[in-house]
Amino acid sequence: MRKKLAIYRSPKEIDSLIHAFQEGNLSRSQWTHEAHLTVALWYLCYDSEPEAINAVRNGIKRYNSAQGIETTKNSGYHETLTLFWVRTIRRYLADESQNRSIVHLANGLIAKYADSLRDSSARAYFTFYLLHARSADVFGSSN
Repeated sequence: MRKKLAIYRSPKEIDSLIHAFQEGNLSRSQWTHEAHLTVALWYLCYDSEPEAINAVRNGIKRYNSAQGIETTKNSGYHETLTLFWVRTIRRYLADESQNRSIVHLANGLIAKYADSLRDSSARAYFTFYLLHARSADVFGSSN
């Protein structure tokens, strides 16, 4: 059975997620792949890409520390996946209308990548792919 996707109804819901993430008091059950994407999207909407990468990187590490989550090869913070998703979201934003609300953008992003978020082997697949990728599209400049 598929888990229900997070669907945001208001910017306040997203702001609450961001605040809880930044404070380190978001429950682990709320720290889903959808929440990860929403956090990265939010930072990319309000900061430059390098600032967003740093905010997401440092925020995840701070959140994990506050929650007692250790980084191992199978869980915790993963730099390669973080860079992949930030750059994927940047491309998503470039393709979307600049006049869309954060709610519309977040819901669209989650819907677009729902299948990749549901697959239990997605982390291993993306890690393998990204570690072996040589494409400038994945790790290249922000253009």
